[in-house]
Amino acid sequence: MRVQVDALPGETFDARVIAVDPLLDANGRSIAVRAEMPVNRNSALRPGMFARVLTVFSVDDAALVVPEEALVPQAGKQFVFLASEEGEGDARKLVSRRVEVEVGVRRGSSVQIVKGISPADTVVVAGQQRLQRDGTAVRVVDMARVAVPPPAN
Repeated sequence: MRVQVDALPGETFDARVIAVDPLLDANGRSIAVRAEMPVNRNSALRPGMFARVLTVFSVDDAALVVPEEALVPQAGKQFVFLASEEGEGDARKLVSRRVEVEVGVRRGSSVQIVKGISPADTVVVAGQQRLQRDGTAVRVVDMARVAVPPPAN
């Protein structure tokens, strides 16, 4: 667990959780924990200081994550549109396919996908409103390669 104190900007302290209160505060959606900090550098920490705590419960390096904009909620379920190739030879084209997914952890503007897609899938992140049905032709636009026009004077 990492601890940052408002009175000491830029400094981070390491701590270890030693006890967790079994009761949750329903109003504040918080839980009380007790932690110990092995080192108080130069006695910089004082009683009563306000601290911000970052606790990492687990890390999943293999998690599939998509931007929140890729999710399309419908009838209480979450969907994403995939872009996949269809046809053979010269008749090959990129088309859309709607897939139901199960979401996991949300962090900022990113959402973990627990079930429904694989790492090899290409997920549509913009323009889903134009994809009315499966099989609609799609075009991939690499926003990093799109030229930005110079500002008008």
